[in-house]
Amino acid sequence: MDIVHAAGIASIVPWISVIGTLLCSYASDKMGRRKPVVLFMMPLSLVAIFGIVYSTTEVMLIVVLILYGFIGKISLNPVLVALVADNAPKASLSTAFGLYNFFGMASSIVAPIMTGFLADKTGSLNTGFYCAAVITVIGIVAMLFVTEKPKQLA
Repeated sequence: MDIVHAAGIASIVPWISVIGTLLCSYASDKMGRRKPVVLFMMPLSLVAIFGIVYSTTEVMLIVVLILYGFIGKISLNPVLVALVADNAPKASLSTAFGLYNFFGMASSIVAPIMTGFLADKTGSLNTGFYCAAVITVIGIVAMLFVTEKPKQLA
């Protein structure tokens, strides 16, 4: 596979996320709830993560990347930001958003380093995806304990 073709496949997630972000955000706003949307999207993200690892053909990989684009972290982000806004004390919104961004950016720094380290140690990039799956499961379990305020009508 040439580098241009590989780059095209790699860009599927952000391209599809444009649509996924809008649809998932709209669904969350329409429901007036965040938690059900997150608990729907995160397990599907888990399926996509494993799908990436176990794809045996380019077509399978493209299909799971499209799935991940629709429901993965990029598409989920606006719903998570809304969840933070709904639950953080109004006097501390900037701090809450700052912490949210801090952990997101710190993860963006650590993830490729850790994935490279694990790939060097195991000889496979799959280990990084398995770690992502474990982190996703932890996120799903943590989300089960999040309480939402009742929907406020404007």
